[in-house]
Amino acid sequence: MAIGHGLISILRGCSVCNDAKPVCLRNEFSDIVLVIAYNYPFYSSVPSLTALYKNAFPTIMFCGPQKTRNHSVETLHIHKGYYSYTCVSRAMEKHPGYAGYLLINDDVMLNYWNLVGMDREKIWEGPKGTISFLNYSLPSNWYWWNSTWE
Repeated sequence: MAIGHGLISILRGCSVCNDAKPVCLRNEFSDIVLVIAYNYPFYSSVPSLTALYKNAFPTIMFCGPQKTRNHSVETLHIHKGYYSYTCVSRAMEKHPGYAGYLLINDDVMLNYWNLVGMDREKIWEGPKGTISFLNYSLPSNWYWWNSTWE
């Protein structure tokens, strides 16, 4: 099964915004460009992600590390996603004049209906505070431990 292939069945049953229903969040975020970054060039989920988000976010830009003939993907050196923030700069160049740019990765399921009513004049960030992991120990072999990107 291709990555993202299972989203089609989820989309058909979505009660939040279905093309057949008159009341939905259509164009709720028309002033925001949704930027979806791919850490690796596995772009088979582009059609599913487009179908999932296009009603709420009319402008979507995909970004990834390699060109593809099958989908419209901005190509940038994002080194396994570590530099995916550069996709936002490209989105600002290609789509100037928007109120905001929201960056997510292709493996994120964005519950965009939870963003309705949030102050668009402020930077959105996650909760502040310490996250504790009980009975957790650091892995002894992790990419970052021996990385030149430390």
